[in-house]
Amino acid sequence: MPNKPKEAPKYKPFTEEEKAKILARHQELVARMNRSLPPDMQLSVDQNLAKKLDDPKVYGIYRIAQEMEEKRNAQKAIQESLAAKFGRSQQRPDPLSRTIFYEFDTSGTPAATAYNEKMYQDYLHDPQKIIAMRYGALMESDPTGIYECDDDPLKLAEYYKDTYPDCEKGFVFQPVVTAGDPTPEMRKALNSMVKPMETIGYPVNMMRAAKSLDYFACPNLTLTQSVIIQNADKALHANDDTMKRILDEALVKDTIDTPKQFFGKFVERGIKLEKGMFVKYRPESYDLDAEGNPINIEETKYDNVFSDAPRGNFRISQRDGNNLQQVQMMNASVQREYLKGWQKSFNQASGTIGEFNIAEIEDRHKGGFIERYIRRNTSREYKEFLQAFKEYNDPKSKNYLNRDNLLTKGNGYLQHKVDQGYRSMDDMKGTSLGRTKFVIATITACQNAPLIQDVKDEWAKEYEPPIKREAALSAKDVEDKPLESEQPANEKDLEKEAEIQAEEPTQTL
Repeated sequence: MPNKPKEAPKYKPFTEEEKAKILARHQELVARMNRSLPPDMQLSVDQNLAKKLDDPKVYGIYRIAQEMEEKRNAQKAIQESLAAKFGRSQQRPDPLSRTIFYEFDTSGTPAATAYNEKMYQDYLHDPQKIIAMRYGALMESDPTGIYECDDDPLKLAEYYKDTYPDCEKGFVFQPVVTAGDPTPEMRKALNSMVKPMETIGYPVNMMRAAKSLDYFACPNLTLTQSVIIQNADKALHANDDTMKRILDEALVKDTIDTPKQFFGKFVERGIKLEKGMFVKYRPESYDLDAEGNPINIEETKYDNVFSDAPRGNFRISQRDGNNLQQVQMMNASVQREYLKGWQKSFNQASGTIGEFNIAEIEDRHKGGFIERYIRRNTSREYKEFLQAFKEYNDPKSKNYLNRDNLLTKGNGYLQHKVDQGYRSMDDMKGTSLGRTKFVIATITACQNAPLIQDVKDEWAKEYEPPIKREAALSAKDVEDKPLESEQPANEKDLEKEAEIQAEEPTQTL
């Protein structure tokens, strides 16, 4: 049988010229670094380096790093072109000032040009919208893919390439989201989400360093050796960001959990690695009351839960209710867009024609002259519901878009009607009937308003080509299930419930 042709390497090997440069530079760096190191930490020339350079797992990293550096430079050039055409952002702070270029399509087609221009103009006028779409997708990512790299450097490089630019965005997740007008609950959630997101960004330093042949020429350093060299020989790295990253690799490897180590801690505790898990779950600290019940529950860091010697009580719980919803909303742009949909749903449920207007709604449901000025007996339950309704629609309120609070107060009013002994809305009239319908319309709006993900998906449809939602996904086909909080019953059930719960009392409310 004829011999099978030799399979071409997946990546182009180092050329003889490249290998010669690496070997010469290696000797130079060993000699230079030894001038900074004490006698007991001296480095030796690696006699096996030439052989190592023929390993596909070594030169593959270089070729990927070079390819991604070219892409990054092309994206930066697009940003400069767009800035020349449309101007620069006047947002202060500008959360995407150093990362917006990652969003640009480098294919050069007319569709890509239109896409890039749309993206850039949204960046100029509403950067939080981009953060919600792109960093929000990353926040709901599946870490299975990077966990399954088993910390193999080439696999991590390939993962970086396949999920680019999500690794880069994970690397800067905290400063971008913090500067992007996050919801109060999202700001608290950063306490736990930063570590998983930065772990997804684990390959970034290596890939930025490996674009240079110096990465392969640099001798292996311990953390201590790297620190000594960086302090003693600042000229080596002061004006060379790539060399700084090369030296920092020793720090990364010695002080930061690898993806296998960090995400493996979830696996060890029986928590499935899945899409959306960092929104679904949160680590919590808590105290115990006299009966042993958890109190003073606060979101904390995963490192506290995973500590071998924890200082306090920690656990991992599921987010729910308002906390889940506000984290999914992520920032003020999503909140504003979601509220528009909610108000539209309320108008439809209440039969309102025209713009949503709280003052008009309140005036429409005021009691008569006797109730307001003589008896002054508007029910506490209605006052609390009306206050919750106003707060729900008020961006300055701590209960802004707090669905739990609104439904609790709405159901409290309906229960108030039941407690007064009424079983059917058929007997209702006047102010009481109007208020009951007002509450029902509010509950129905909470049911029929768009899902939070719908808001982001509608934004994504504005772009051509469509935004790829590739955020660090596993290779497996992961079902994309919304992580919405539990929805109330359908509209007919709500109306039926109201008929049972809310009947007209004989006295004025």
